[in-house]
Amino acid sequence: MLGQRPVTYVVPAADPGRPGLADALRAACEAELPRPKRPAESCLVPELPVGATGKVSRRRLRELAAAPA
Repeated sequence: MLGQRPVTYVVPAADPGRPGLADALRAACEAELPRPKRPAESCLVPELPVGATGKVSRRRLRELAAAPA
């Protein structure tokens, strides 16, 4: 949608507190994606929230990202 910016939600496979993970993600996106498709922000989450049907709940993801760290 016009005016919206892409955001990534990443579930780290191991060691979520690893220093430099966000920088590594940003560098990989810069190397592989054109500028308009690069995420404006990357959020590290312990797991993706899913609804009753098994689909990822985008509303709950936004709430998770907006919660203070």
